[in-house]
Amino acid sequence: MNDTLLFGLNALKGVKQFGEDHALVPANAVATAAFTGVSNSITLIEALDASRLNGSSTSRGASEEKQLLRKLLRSQVSDLSRISKTLDKAVYPDVASQLKLGPSGSYAALITLAKNAVAVVTPIKQVFIDRGAPATVIEDLQASIDALQAAIDRRLGGRGKRIGSNADLRFALRAGREHVAVLDGIMSIALKNSPGLLAEWKAAKRIQRRHPAEVTEQPAPVTPPAGS
Repeated sequence: MNDTLLFGLNALKGVKQFGEDHALVPANAVATAAFTGVSNSITLIEALDASRLNGSSTSRGASEEKQLLRKLLRSQVSDLSRISKTLDKAVYPDVASQLKLGPSGSYAALITLAKNAVAVVTPIKQVFIDRGAPATVIEDLQASIDALQAAIDRRLGGRGKRIGSNADLRFALRAGREHVAVLDGIMSIALKNSPGLLAEWKAAKRIQRRHPAEVTEQPAPVTPPAGS
C-alpha cells in the first residue's frame, strides 16, 4: 500500500476510533450511518490491500519462475539444434535449418520455436535419442513449454489483480473520505461548545503525512549545573 492510501486508511481508523470513544448526544442517525460507512470502508480497504499484495506476490514469483523456465527451454531446444547438425543432410536435409537457434528473443518467440521443435523432432525422435537425447525428449520439451506458458499467464493474472486492486483501493478510500466529510459537518455544529472534543475530532480526521517511525521525541533540555 502506498503512502497516500496508508495515510488515508489511518485517518479513517482515527475517525472510527473517535466514534467508538464518543457517542453523540442526542443520537444522530446520519452520523451513525456515516460512522458505519467509515468502518465498512476500512474493512474493504484492508481486504483489497490483501488482494493487491497477493497479486503482487503472484506476479513477482511468476516472473522469477519464467526466467528460470526460459533458460531451461532454450537449453532443451539448443541440445536438439546441436544434434540436428550431426544428421546426414542427404537423409534429413531440412532438419538443421528448422531447428536453428537464433538470438534470444521474446518469450512468445521461444515458445513458438520450441513448439516447432516438437513438430520437427516427433516423427524422427528415435534418431535424436540415438544421438544422446533423453527417451522422453518430446514429453520433456512439451512439459517445459506448458510450464513457461503457465508462468507467463500467472504473471499477467497477478499483475492484473494488483492493478485492479489498486484502482479499487483508491475508490474505497474516496468513499470513506466522503463519509468523513458528512461527519465533519455534523461535528462542527455538535461540538462547537466542546472545544476539547472538537479539537480531538479535528485531530482524528486529519491525514498524517509522516510515518510513525519518522516522528521522534525531542530530547529534554539539559539544565546546566548551578554555578556554571
